Amino acid sequence: MCVNSCCAFVGVLENETKCKFCKENRYYSNSKARKNLPFISIIERLKLQFKNSERSKELLYRHNYTCNKEEFAHNNIGDIFDGQIYQELLNDKYFPDPRDIAFTASCDSYQIFR
Repeated sequence: MCVNSCCAFVGVLENETKCKFCKENRYYSNSKARKNLPFISIIERLKLQFKNSERSKELLYRHNYTCNKEEFAHNNIGDIFDGQIYQELLNDKYFPDPRDIAFTASCDSYQIFR
């Protein structure tokens, strides 16, 4: 990873020795990377979270969430779980188990949904 977090040296950048954005060296003079980004898969992250009893209870938020009907009646959305897409997924029988996890994705300067 670039020392200034400009990019990760993967894919087309995996053989680069300088950041193409800020021009900083990727390695120290001893060939050791100046900055690393640890990778923990989503599966491993979820395992770690469910092993923690406190966090495991917090992960039930989606299952236990109830919308404020008064707010919803005025087209106010209090949570992502009030949204139309999530409600459609529920109607399609997604998320039947209390431990099911709903992921969302976001990216700066890009609108995923209308």
